This record gives sequence, C-alpha cells and structure tokens, in this order.
Amino acid sequence: MLNGTLLQYLCLILLLVLSGCSSLPVGLPLAQEEYDISLGQFKKMIADQAQCPSSLDADVSISFRKVVNAGTISGYLQGKAPSFLRFEGVNPLGMTEIIAGTDGEGFQLINVRQKKIYTGKTSAEKIQRYAGGEFSLQTSYYWLIGRVPPGPLSISDLRRDPEGNGYWADIVYENWQTRSMVLFSSSEGVVLQNIVSGKKGDVLARFVYEYDTAAIDTDASFQGEGYQCRYPRSIIIDENANGIISIQFKKTYFNVEFEPSDFDMVIPKGFERKVIR
Repeated sequence: MLNGTLLQYLCLILLLVLSGCSSLPVGLPLAQEEYDISLGQFKKMIADQAQCPSSLDADVSISFRKVVNAGTISGYLQGKAPSFLRFEGVNPLGMTEIIAGTDGEGFQLINVRQKKIYTGKTSAEKIQRYAGGEFSLQTSYYWLIGRVPPGPLSISDLRRDPEGNGYWADIVYENWQTRSMVLFSSSEGVVLQNIVSGKKGDVLARFVYEYDTAAIDTDASFQGEGYQCRYPRSIIIDENANGIISIQFKKTYFNVEFEPSDFDMVIPKGFERKVIR
C-alpha cells in the first residue's frame, strides 16, 4: 500500500495539491483605456515567453508543511514542455531515495530503499481523490516555470490587483477544462501567481512565484528582440488550511535541451511493482 509520505512526495513531483485552497481573488475594475493597455501587455508577455527554452534542469529543495507533519527533500528536477517532469530525491549523504516522473498522463515512483516501484495514470482514482480531482498535468511544465501554457485561450476579464501588484487576467483554456486567474506584473513581464480552478469554479491549485533580479538572454536561435527569460527562484503552493508546499530552486542550468526519451525510467531488477488505481 502506498503510504502517506510517499504519496505526498508523488504529489509534489506531479504538482498535485489538496483541495481546500482559498477562493478566487476579486480585483478592481478598469477603465477602458487601462484595460486595453494591460491586455496588450499581457499578450506581449505571452508572446515573449514563447521564445524561452522548453527544457529545465535544476537542483531543488522541496518542503511540505501540513497540520500534522512536515518534511524536506533535496534533489534534482528536470522538465520539458509540455508535461514531462522527473525528480530524483537524495538523502544528506547524496544517495538516491526516490525517483519520480510523469509525462502528464502516466507516472512512476521508485522507492529505492524499499525496492518498490509505483506506477499508474495521473487520472487514477486514488491520486485524484488525494489531489482534489480535475487537476490536469498536461501542461505541468508551464506551471513549474511560471508561464502561461501555449494554445488557444480566451481572456474573459482583466482587473487591477487591490494590493497594487499588477493585474489579474481571467483565462479559459480551450483545450482543457480548466480556468486560471493569473496575476502578472506588466512592468516586469512575469507571472506572480497562477490560481487554477476546475469546471465548477472550485480552486484546485494556487502557485505563487518569486524571482531573482537577474535574467538570462535567450539563445541566438530564438526569434524576438532580445527578450529576457525570467525563471522562478521559488514556488509556493499554498493549500490554505491544509498547509504549504515550497519548491526552492538552488541552482538552475539554462540552455539545456531534453528529449522525451530522457524521461524514460529503467525499472531495476528485483523491485516489486505496484499499480495505483
């Protein structure tokens, strides 16, 4: 049986969070001129972000703090658009404890110490029940790096943040049955928060991004006018009363390029295989 701690680690790497997040924000209405200007700035941010690398390699520390327990695990996180993620968690001696990965549809979690491997679909009932349901991983790479996923979308509303942190864009993704409230900074061209909600309007996840002041130049092969790619220094997943998950990027390696095959996992011989349904 998949115990609670391992399931938490699995949900961390899959970026699944518990239900019970706080409600959607209420912004301040805009005059037409300000609305048009902020809409143009939002569209430019999305266009600029499309120039950034589609792969990520980072040394990270992942922490969770719940009502009844807490923990931290360090390791190596790799990602590739749109939905490939792989995390290798190590102990203080540098020895691998867990390896977890997903392609957005399936997942694998290897517990090295117990010589067990857990596999299944991200849509499995146990995973969705733990995560609150409806949360899709088909664009998980973009949640990880603080970007708006590409593809057809509609912006139903724009409002000013009451605390003066930017503008809230209400987005509906046509390819997924999800909606996002995205807080973006028009001056810095970055996403500060992304609140994902389901078909019924219930909040599934709240991602809060913090950035370094330094940015990286896009590779010369990318088109554009020298847009600076900004990557988060940390991601905080606020679960309201249920606790907080934090991903700290200790070092990020830029200009890497992964292939989908790089995320294939080789199952060690002698490991017990368990399917999560």
